[in-house]
Amino acid sequence: MNELPYIEKWLYQTLKVDATLTPLVSTRVYGNKIPTGSAFPLINFNFMAGRDVQGNGTVRIMTRPLYQIKAIVKGGMSTTLRDIANRIDDIVQNTSSVVYEGFIFSARREQQIAYSEAGADAEINYFHLGGLYRIDIQRS
Repeated sequence: MNELPYIEKWLYQTLKVDATLTPLVSTRVYGNKIPTGSAFPLINFNFMAGRDVQGNGTVRIMTRPLYQIKAIVKGGMSTTLRDIANRIDDIVQNTSSVVYEGFIFSARREQQIAYSEAGADAEINYFHLGGLYRIDIQRS
């Protein structure tokens, strides 16, 4: 079984319905590709790498993928960007033994992310702030 679709659904649902994030990003929570023409600020997450934890024989005990989860704004560092990134961290970092669709989730941030990039128009910059989160998942 591939657990990644369950993780991405959990991340999307958890971040999209949070009462603190909704006023900041509305429903602009995207897994992997950000749609062309999207408004900012927004949240983006994507799979980076992962590994399985094996038991005896053919038993897989759990999966431990690493996800990049970040807020993105047009421009530079701002209070809004910090508020979104801090709330993402509050939600994901504090996940411990959450049951969702038959799986148990736990997560911890392993590394921070903060960088800027130029857009297609050199006049516009985008700033990314968030982290790399190790998400543990196993069947409940």
